[in-house]
This record gives sequence, C-alpha cells and structure tokens, in this order.
Amino acid sequence: MISSWSASISRLPVPESAGGPPADLRVRVVGVGNRFRGDDGAGLAAAQRLGEAANVPVTLLDAIGDGTALLEVWREVDTVIVLDAMRSGAAPGTVRRLGGAGGTPAAVAAALGAGRRTGSTHGLGVAEAIALGEALGRLPRRLVVIAIEGARFDTGGILSPEVERALDRAVGLGLEEVAHVHRAAR
Repeated sequence: MISSWSASISRLPVPESAGGPPADLRVRVVGVGNRFRGDDGAGLAAAQRLGEAANVPVTLLDAIGDGTALLEVWREVDTVIVLDAMRSGAAPGTVRRLGGAGGTPAAVAAALGAGRRTGSTHGLGVAEAIALGEALGRLPRRLVVIAIEGARFDTGGILSPEVERALDRAVGLGLEEVAHVHRAAR
C-alpha cells in the first residue's frame, strides 16, 4: 500500500525474464505526488496504471517528505521513468516527455523548474533531486520524466477532468519507454 515519501515503496508483481538482468534492474517506474492535493496525484495514478499494464516494478511516493528519497529509489536501476504533475503554464492535461535518449539530466531539471520557486508541494522536488543526483553521480543510466500539467492542486481535491483524460497519454509514453528498454536488453 502507498504511504509516505521516504518509506513507502509499493511494487506490483514482476515476472522473471528469461536471460539478462532481472527486470527490476532494468526499469523502474516511479510515481510522485500527493493524492490528496487534486492534480498532484496524477503521477501516482499514471504510475500505477503503467505498472499494471507493463508488469514492471512500480514505486509510488507521496510528496510528504524529502525528494532525496528518489536518489535511493533509483539507485542501482538501469532505467527510471518518473511520472509527476507539473505547473508550467501549459494547458491542463498537457503531457511532456523529458529526458531519455538525447536528453541530459540538466535539461530535464531545467525544464521541470530546478532553481525556480514553483510552488511545488514537494520539500525537494523531482527537478532538485535530479540536479542533486547528477552532482553526486547517482543517476540511473537512463532517466525519463513524464510530466502532466495540472489545473488544480487544492487540498482534498480530486484529479481535474483534463488531467484524468491525460493519464492514458502519459501511460502510453511510459509503455513506449518500457518497450525500448526491453528491446535494447535483447
């Protein structure tokens, strides 16, 4: 069950693959957010759906604590797909894929607003965790962030209709990344 940012790791079943490293070491999906703050729960909802569809390890982190927990979650993992809500001024429900092939961690952190005051509910957000991980040499080989533009982040709120509709697009982008990792491992 999902609980807090620093200690809660919820994983879905993972089939043993034939040959190659265990699936757990190739790709991990991380959902970040707070399900009790409206669209901030988009990353958690999308990650859970992605994990069920792809049958890969899924880690769900509520944004209660410090984002340095991300450094531990993506430790010793080849590929990490992070799903999170964002507020960039784009239309609610806009889905952005950041990172992966050709995307540097610094570019991902900048796109997410590292160093800017964004009003994030996270003590140390995903952008700052990426910047810190890069400085410490503790990033996965491949890091992809799928960001979903939120409309409302009110306490006790639910996902807005725009964000709810955007979840399928976010999951689809995540499934493309999982398929890429598994093709590359063959």
